[in-house]
Amino acid sequence: MKGFSLIEVLVAMALVGASALGLAELITLSSRITQESRIDTVATLAAQAKMAQLRAMTWAYDSAGNGAPVSDASTDVSVDPPSAGGAGLSWSPLASLQSNVEGYVDYVDASGAYAGRGAEPPPGAVYLRRWSIQPLPSDPAHSLVLQVTAARVSRPQSRDVHLVSILSRTSW
Repeated sequence: MKGFSLIEVLVAMALVGASALGLAELITLSSRITQESRIDTVATLAAQAKMAQLRAMTWAYDSAGNGAPVSDASTDVSVDPPSAGGAGLSWSPLASLQSNVEGYVDYVDASGAYAGRGAEPPPGAVYLRRWSIQPLPSDPAHSLVLQVTAARVSRPQSRDVHLVSILSRTSW
């Protein structure tokens, strides 16, 4: 007798079906992990961009004059492009990393482009960025601790990115 019996065909179909179900779950999990990785990547890039913006501000010694400290205390980096009328590298309120403090928070869209600022997220905002500028306790006149957090607007304490840097005065 040639061919397969009905039992053999049913067993083979059950095995193929179970394998396909496992593969479908694996594809769903992979898709979810890929989406979370994209979210983490955009938040990290948004935080890095804000940190670069803060680090690029003037915090130096005047080498042409008497060596006096020179610092940017008037640029508003919560708008894009940065403009006059802000706090610059002035010390931030202590709560600026935990809450939306005017001048120390802004928002970006899903691609990381600037979306606005303020205490409440504007339409289209997907991520929020908060930053803190504090003196380095051991050298308050010459060094600053810069901190930037970025997280999804919908879940600000979930999977947030936190960057820390020290900015020291140099000759300008």
